[in-house]
Amino acid sequence: MNCAIKDEIFDGMTHVPDAPWKGVEQLRDIAFGDRYTLFLTAKGKVYECETHGQVHNTRKRSRLSPFRLVAGLQDIEVSAIACGSSHSLVLTKSGVVMSWGVNDCGQLGQTTNSRVPTMVKVPDKKPLFVQIACGNEHSLALTNDGTIYSWGSNRYGQLGMSEPENMSNCHFPMHLTSIHGIPIATIACGGNHCFLISKSSAVYGWGRNNRGQLGLNDLSDRPYPTELTTLRPCGVRYVACGDEFSVFLTHKGALFTCGDGTHGQLGHGNLSNALAPFKVMKLRDKPVTQVACAKHYTLAFVPSIGQLYGFGQLGKIYTLPGKINGPWISPTLTANSAFNDAVIVNQIFSGGLKSVVTTTLLVDNVPPFDMRHPLNQESQIFTLSEQMDNSVLVDEEPVFVWCMHCSCLNGSFLLANDQHLNCSIENFGVDIRAAQKAFRNIRDVVSPLHKEMIWIVFTLQLIPSLKCTPADVESLRVYLILPLYHEFANSKLYSRLHAPFAQAIFRLSDEHRNIVMKCREHIVKDSLNELQKLSNVRPEDLKKPLIIKFIGEDAEDVGGVRQEFFNLLLKKIFDPDYGMFKVLEESRLLWFADSTFENKNQFYLLGLAFGLAVYNLTVINLPLPLALYKKLLGKKVDLSDLHELLPSEAKSLKAILDYTGDDFKETFDLTFELSKDVFGQSITKPLIPNGHEIAKCNVQHF
Repeated sequence: MNCAIKDEIFDGMTHVPDAPWKGVEQLRDIAFGDRYTLFLTAKGKVYECETHGQVHNTRKRSRLSPFRLVAGLQDIEVSAIACGSSHSLVLTKSGVVMSWGVNDCGQLGQTTNSRVPTMVKVPDKKPLFVQIACGNEHSLALTNDGTIYSWGSNRYGQLGMSEPENMSNCHFPMHLTSIHGIPIATIACGGNHCFLISKSSAVYGWGRNNRGQLGLNDLSDRPYPTELTTLRPCGVRYVACGDEFSVFLTHKGALFTCGDGTHGQLGHGNLSNALAPFKVMKLRDKPVTQVACAKHYTLAFVPSIGQLYGFGQLGKIYTLPGKINGPWISPTLTANSAFNDAVIVNQIFSGGLKSVVTTTLLVDNVPPFDMRHPLNQESQIFTLSEQMDNSVLVDEEPVFVWCMHCSCLNGSFLLANDQHLNCSIENFGVDIRAAQKAFRNIRDVVSPLHKEMIWIVFTLQLIPSLKCTPADVESLRVYLILPLYHEFANSKLYSRLHAPFAQAIFRLSDEHRNIVMKCREHIVKDSLNELQKLSNVRPEDLKKPLIIKFIGEDAEDVGGVRQEFFNLLLKKIFDPDYGMFKVLEESRLLWFADSTFENKNQFYLLGLAFGLAVYNLTVINLPLPLALYKKLLGKKVDLSDLHELLPSEAKSLKAILDYTGDDFKETFDLTFELSKDVFGQSITKPLIPNGHEIAKCNVQHF
């Protein structure tokens, strides 16, 4: 692997010099401090080098000192590195965070400065960390159970847990409680601001916002994680941060930028700040897979043409993406003898005033890195999927982590092919069949002792931990997934499992409880669709015993599930808001809505459903008047039937029939027309041709 280094003082974008990283171990990651750089190799070794020279002198290039192993890490395998202005973090293969450097704000997670890597300890816990990130003077870390810890300076609320006036600095890791249950995919830090991205691409930011770098359409700092709602539909997969600006990469390769634009680093063609994320339009037809931010510029890589783009303070100011030429060619070219020495871009890194581009030989056929898809699952929170081998379920520790923490459950069994993105009340993004399969495997594969432990974790830890105000709609997936647990089929556990879980649902705020209830709103549509298929293709099947099974529920139908099905179906259909029926206030009976969007076939299918209930000996409540059943049997209806349905109207009509006076027309002033309220408008309909011109003076005709 070769390495090309570029820094801000290099004037122009036509040439990138080689750096002396050849013949050493393959690089996995690079992190930049103000005056030093860390290099992580594929074998987990960390090298450092200091930057000498006047980095702001535009005539004199800074240079790198010889690479050397970081003291204290020679015998430790490292999986990730991060740098602040003057402090460093490493994440070891065993999930431990170590820090060293300046500690004036507590950014080391310790009480004193340390010149050698020292373990960051969490009070009363031993978490397994999977990701780390550094701001200028603060640090961030994500654990495998979905918890984020932060420490260091909180001058602008960048720790995400308290107002700055209540806590200026923190010298030990504290976890963020306001994001409980969100399945986190990525964390990132800018100079004094932070972001997290959820598994389904919700973006939350907090910290300093003086240039609009949080993308919240204002300049107010945020001491707690706040969602960028405008980005939820975009499918953001990665975020890179400069000192006071942010760049978001979507699953389709689009770039959105916001914050400080005074050096052109937003790529919008001007030097203005952007308070909300805007798409970099010049790259709209060029899907980007990698993006990196230095202090005042941005790099973006487009693999389809093998081109690196840059914008911002690159010697000169470039306000639009421009090509950065280097020794690399397009990876789409076919390797042959003419390209034996040709190289392609593998990965780009930026930070402070420097950037590094690593390359590989074209003939090695190594695809460029894609930041939209994490290659290393060890950097992610622990989740389960249908594809997981059963051996994972035998391993006690990860399964217990999954059972204990909402974040892990909520990030599991997501729909494939990005269908879970843009999670909402209409799309929870959960593959119910995959979840069912996993719980069946837990039932069949896990040992009895472990099953007992899972029971204890679910009932004594997970369910009591459910919040009444979940942080995000993704946090509600647990209410869909947990009922698939096989013990829910055991009615004897009602008091210890079913009731506490139901109470957790009822503890939800009205807003979130309504979202949970909406998961079953499609019961009418799905039921009528199935009846339509049966009546068209196999009408004889309608006479077979009816067995109901709700998707995602293990309960066997011995009558109770069928009863519940019809109760839910009728409750939904008879709701006036559904639009098929209306409730008559006097009699409290139901009658057909005056205006409806449903066609006659829908009412026919509804009749089939009622017939199925009777045929299968299921008791249902149909608050319909006798007149309807007479009409179905072809019998005549009379005024007595109207009296059952609309007593006052029936009395009025009876009074008209009984009136014997000669001044009928003057007394009642009626014509053969009817006025109705339809969707808020008064509509008049003639009962006979030209009814509005014909007075009701003939009682018998009436």
